[in-house]
Amino acid sequence: SLADNLPNNLRDGGFVAEGYSSRLDKLRALRNESRRYILDLEAKEKALTNIPTLKIKYNNILGHFFEVTQLQKEKLKKTQNYERFISRQSLKGVARYSTEELSKLSESINNSAEQAIEIELKIFQELKEIVHENRENLSNISESVARFDVLSSLAVLAEENKYVKPQMVKENILEIKEGRHSSVEKALKNSGENSFCSNDCNLSNKDVGYLDFKSNDCDLSNNDRIWLLTGPNMAGKSTFLRQNAIIAILAQAGSFVPADKAKIGIVDMLFSRVGAADDLGSGRSTFMVEMVETAAILNQASENSFVIMDEVGRGTSTYDGLSIAWSILEHLHNVNNCRTLFATHYHELTKLSDSLLALSCHTMQVKEWKNKVIFLYNVVEGTANQSYGIHVADLAGIPEKVLIRAKTILQNFEKEYKEDLDVKKTKNSGSNIDVSARFLDLINEISVLDPNSLSPKQALELMYDFVNRVEKINRKKED
Repeated sequence: SLADNLPNNLRDGGFVAEGYSSRLDKLRALRNESRRYILDLEAKEKALTNIPTLKIKYNNILGHFFEVTQLQKEKLKKTQNYERFISRQSLKGVARYSTEELSKLSESINNSAEQAIEIELKIFQELKEIVHENRENLSNISESVARFDVLSSLAVLAEENKYVKPQMVKENILEIKEGRHSSVEKALKNSGENSFCSNDCNLSNKDVGYLDFKSNDCDLSNNDRIWLLTGPNMAGKSTFLRQNAIIAILAQAGSFVPADKAKIGIVDMLFSRVGAADDLGSGRSTFMVEMVETAAILNQASENSFVIMDEVGRGTSTYDGLSIAWSILEHLHNVNNCRTLFATHYHELTKLSDSLLALSCHTMQVKEWKNKVIFLYNVVEGTANQSYGIHVADLAGIPEKVLIRAKTILQNFEKEYKEDLDVKKTKNSGSNIDVSARFLDLINEISVLDPNSLSPKQALELMYDFVNRVEKINRKKED
């Protein structure tokens, strides 16, 4: 009953298939082929009257009418059955007539479109009633077809792109072997470029034990809950973050995944803070939008969540952004306790691997050759020492004079930073040793405590004591 291509609105018509209603088909034919019907009647009357110049014309006042010249008017009067011609209008050069057949045809043409719509609406109402009567069966059929459609599509996708069945577990882990970004891989294949460079990802949220400063021993086996990812622009950091999020979503949706092997713990919520966007209509800058999204993550993410964060803090001043990113990482590690991939150009954040036990540093591998940078797109353990932003600007087509000037300015900044760092090291070398020793003593005292054996009052008293001692150490450090 329904046409293959359906209109957006019922009043547009055209939703009933051809052949379903003979009456509707006739009206549509009349509407669509009205020009042919008019020409056929015109040819018929030319033959009957033997007047080749007779025409059927139309205007908004008279509708359709026959028109002959005044010279042919007398000839028309002498034709057989002239009485069927009804005079409508006589002008200086022409005479206009109508006939009962022409009037009916004209009325049919004018009314056919409206009548066709009315019939279609009536048919639609009948179809609604049929659907309502069979709603339960139709609903079951629709759900079955939808499930078959989804599952068969995922099966074809897995077969064509060599996806594997993931192992879903209760532990808070994300173990991906040779993972790939499905859409980027497809785009590379379609463009005829090299195959996608796959990478491993191994996040675990197991207990880390405690740090024993006397033996310098800590059990961190299989417990990289947070990967801090540094590396150059264009090296693939964002792709790596997104591909692992996509793999987690596909696996939990019941699909095979683009990887050689996958073992994934159930994710209760997946949070993504990537890209740049503003909301100027609401008075929110790009950085404000970034902070709002980050706040949602820090306030909602649980130990069963999976978080990807890309370049947080870059929308403000260097030290502001670095401080925010530093604090966010600590909060994700100490409070949220969630699996996290955190990409950044703040290389200073790599120092956190010394104090955050479940954080490890990884970087995107590159190779420098003949003053050029070659991106290898491999994720390896370690840290990046530079971002190669000027190299990316070169690839983008920035004028050479701008690039040369940027390199000079960068060298000056790096030189000034190194000089300031050397001065600070010389000035603070003595006091830092004493402050560090006091902090180590405090941490050792905390590490041997058994929280389960403390009463709430004892725990509160110890907390006040530790806070006071930390404040004293900080004052000594400032002095």
